[in-house]
Amino acid sequence: MNKTKTAFTLREGILLLASTMIILTGSAVVPVLPRILEVFKETPHAPFLTRMILSLPALSIAIASPLVGLILDRWGRKPVLLVSLGLYGLFGASVYLLDSLFAILISRILLGLAISGIVNSCITLIADYFSGTSRHRFMGLQSAVMGYSGVIYITVAGLLGDIYWRLPFLIYLLSLLILPVALFSITEPEHIMKSKGGDQDESRPREPLPVKQIAFIYFISFFGMILFYMVPVQLPFYLKSLGVTSKTMIGSTMALMTLFSATMATQYHKVKERLSFNLIFVILFSFMGVGYIIIASSTNYLHVMIAMAISGLGLGLFIPSMNVYTVSIIPERVRGRIVGGMSTAFFLGQFFSPIIVYPSVETIGLAGSFAVASGLMLTFAIILFIVNYRNTRRHPL
Repeated sequence: MNKTKTAFTLREGILLLASTMIILTGSAVVPVLPRILEVFKETPHAPFLTRMILSLPALSIAIASPLVGLILDRWGRKPVLLVSLGLYGLFGASVYLLDSLFAILISRILLGLAISGIVNSCITLIADYFSGTSRHRFMGLQSAVMGYSGVIYITVAGLLGDIYWRLPFLIYLLSLLILPVALFSITEPEHIMKSKGGDQDESRPREPLPVKQIAFIYFISFFGMILFYMVPVQLPFYLKSLGVTSKTMIGSTMALMTLFSATMATQYHKVKERLSFNLIFVILFSFMGVGYIIIASSTNYLHVMIAMAISGLGLGLFIPSMNVYTVSIIPERVRGRIVGGMSTAFFLGQFFSPIIVYPSVETIGLAGSFAVASGLMLTFAIILFIVNYRNTRRHPL
């Protein structure tokens, strides 16, 4: 009994720790983005390309996720996770040795392929291992651990970045320490083993896919990440315009947001017990909208810190909501593929965020861009609230 319990706890711990690699991808880079721009300022289009260091992995994830999802459903979760952890450490840390901005961008593209395997395998494994309230609780815990780890990663990256801008990239080697433990603790779900052994009952009718709900999830993932990702991509430059140049201070700003995000995520299962997904979306977009308008009107570092705390509350509801909503409405036979599709939408939003926002920054400035984003999120929250209200009136409990 004790042995089983220990193994189960270790499995949970590895899933949580592996999930933090997704957060580390950006956390190691954010504090040193301005310094990277200074180092490679002679490179053509350096301001734009520097921002793409943070967003390029998202393009790889978006492109690779459908294929990764198919592999997860056909060949299993464990092999994908193990290979991805190994590649993550190698591609992530390679920046320490690279001497051109274009080489760094290529390494970030390859890093995204590894992240795709990690994020999709972790989500599907959690959905396989848990159900109902326990799934809500663990996915909230996953988001919380990711958030708290982000506080640690981004703070450490800021401290290392103040010493030498390349040092934060060595943190990616952590995945190579996770790999051997994952090899012995992660087990393949029973239904995957049956499908690989040809034991599935093909005569059983298949559940129809909720296409409209899936499309809504994909839209929310894409739209939300375009706006949410403005913080890690644009805020370091906005802080610099306010006179904040310390890598540690920039890192602390990001860390505060992830701290509040993680704290909210620990309470996700309680929120979900009381509210529908639509109302949760109303609340989270409202938090983010208010936070962004405070950023737009900020005149000092303290104002930005307050905005990060408020925005973090919204972000803490966003990620577990997307994960729980997705896995709760789809049959397990296509779980990997639908989760892969969600990841594609999610990370396409990340990738297109700087591309869509950059012209706005050039035209109306960073403050104006955050104000526009705030207006979009608050408008969307109002629309969702009206839709939810009408549905409640039409179908009262």
